[in-house]
Amino acid sequence: MIRLLALVLTVLSAGCAARPTSAWQPGQAEAAAWWIEDVAHGLPRDPAELDLVAAGPGAGRVAQWASGSRFGERWVPPRRLDSRLMRWPTLRSALVEQQVVPDGQGGLAIAPGAPPARRTALSALVEAELADRVFLDGLVLVLGAPDPEVERVFHAAARSARRMHDLSPAAGMPPAAPTGH
Repeated sequence: MIRLLALVLTVLSAGCAARPTSAWQPGQAEAAAWWIEDVAHGLPRDPAELDLVAAGPGAGRVAQWASGSRFGERWVPPRRLDSRLMRWPTLRSALVEQQVVPDGQGGLAIAPGAPPARRTALSALVEAELADRVFLDGLVLVLGAPDPEVERVFHAAARSARRMHDLSPAAGMPPAAPTGH
């Protein structure tokens, strides 16, 4: 009898702990992180990719934000994402010249060997990029309203995407290990 009661309680608690289908799901969070980083690094992506049918309110808010605006027929990313996109060519040049280096955690740092005359400009570039990365991560997490597990998935995917893009052959660096994306 006690075993039966323990089994019933285990099944009930597992059912209660399951993520509702209307909640932001891990796959949606991962897709959003990669989509953001692809756009920020100049890859052509369509905001409709995040507009998933019956995805739930969190995913819907993220998709609505991602839709940005239109200038005639041209899609314009949301402002902070557009700032990252506009900054990417300069950042890519600094990465190619090894004046800015990835920190291994999805961030960036000024290389120790960067010319002293460029350090102020590089510092402003890196600080602006990191501030926008933090802002966008926070905004998307507020919009998606994920549970802690999905939030971890989002952060891991964002770090992975940033490492891949910041170390990509397009930036003049060796390719990162495959991530399954």
